[in-house]
Amino acid sequence: MFASSKKLINWSFFAAFFILRLISFLSRDSAVWQNGLSLAVLLLLIFVFVNNRRAAFWLLIAELLLGGAGIYFQLFDISIRNILILVYLLLWFGAKLIKREKIAPVKTIFVWPLLVFFAWLAIAAMIGYLGDNGLKFIYQDLSPWLVAWLFFPALEFFKDEAGRERLLAWFKFFLAAEAIWTAFNFLLFRAGATLLHAAYYNWLRDIAAVKMTQVNEFYWRTVFPEQLLVVPLLLIFSALLLKNKKVWRYWPLVAGALILSLNISRAYLLGWLIGLLVLKLFSSWRDWRKIFLINMVAFAVFFFSINLISSRGHYLGLNMLGLRFLSALAPQLEWLGVTPPEIDVSADIRTALLPPIFAMIKDQPLFGQGLGQGFSYERQGEIITTHIYDWGFLEMWTKWGLVGLCIFLFIIYRLLRALYRQAKAKQAEPLWSGLFVVWLALAAINITTSTFFHSLGVTLLIITMAILTNSMAKKKI
Repeated sequence: MFASSKKLINWSFFAAFFILRLISFLSRDSAVWQNGLSLAVLLLLIFVFVNNRRAAFWLLIAELLLGGAGIYFQLFDISIRNILILVYLLLWFGAKLIKREKIAPVKTIFVWPLLVFFAWLAIAAMIGYLGDNGLKFIYQDLSPWLVAWLFFPALEFFKDEAGRERLLAWFKFFLAAEAIWTAFNFLLFRAGATLLHAAYYNWLRDIAAVKMTQVNEFYWRTVFPEQLLVVPLLLIFSALLLKNKKVWRYWPLVAGALILSLNISRAYLLGWLIGLLVLKLFSSWRDWRKIFLINMVAFAVFFFSINLISSRGHYLGLNMLGLRFLSALAPQLEWLGVTPPEIDVSADIRTALLPPIFAMIKDQPLFGQGLGQGFSYERQGEIITTHIYDWGFLEMWTKWGLVGLCIFLFIIYRLLRALYRQAKAKQAEPLWSGLFVVWLALAAINITTSTFFHSLGVTLLIITMAILTNSMAKKKI
């Protein structure tokens, strides 16, 4: 009976991934439906919280995993995600105060660094406000860190193995659903079933926050915001499956490889490769070689097959993997798809962003420019104003200052040190080595991606800290 209940919950989670997107698309132009649906979800959360605080917490985790950028539904133009988190936190902290229960039920090495960091974020927000950075942009920079306050409820609800097992099960279903969703949209655009500026594309761009980029006439690069989770989940399951003997259990790695073959973010691929290489430190050569090859072969099969089938055998797609130098060595191999474009647009834009970013850091190196800081840069004779940095650590330094960046890096250092000790302990669970390489990978990804100005990046942080804290408390480390 209990096993059946767990399966029902997991399959409901899987189905909700697609139902959520369908309802959001159908209600995209109706403020009445958007407000009504958002209000219904909010009332549901309050009702569930009153009856079962644990279930309400898992409802929030489900929204974070299923809700993409968090704007599928909005209540009076405010993200339902932020409203749900804020209301839940008010209810949870209120219940703790009324019942006089401890906010942190176990001793943790993260509470004080987190509280100091929260205080500094408040200061950075004030600096941004005084610098006329705009309340809208300050709110956008601050809202992902609202998730971090869920660390305290997470300490309570990740105490036992059941919470961890449910989360890992949901991670598997998330990878399966995201793989289907990404492949569906790639096929839709490749087949020309939707026009570039049709209603569906506008919904994808504005609400699902997708980046659908036509790399060439055969290939649409498909990047959804929730794909930030893919590399961490691939690394976690790679660690958990190091000693696996059953072939069918590798399917989460296959699903993740399909997503990466359609995403083709070089930052993600670099982080993934770094994580897999460092994983060797925690396993035998034989186990590691097997899991490394499964990851690489699955990715290569999907990537090259998609390019060959999409181009009807004319294009292998090596350009997108950054192997443009081969065209200089062997121009006769044009069929491989290695002829370089006139310019790498992504790299060109990132390079153009650096001078104004460095100028802002030089102007306020210690305390930063504050949250919400935008800037202008020049590219091809045109002046462009933006709030998109494309340089994660430099964005942190610009907005938080060196003080805020150092506080954050101290938290990450504590996290990595504790994870490494857990991973190197006798009879260590493979989960710890997986989480250790996840955070090295995220650090690499954050070089050219704003990982921690994203609610899912913060979600991974608080979940890792909560699970780690409870394990350390049991072992009294």
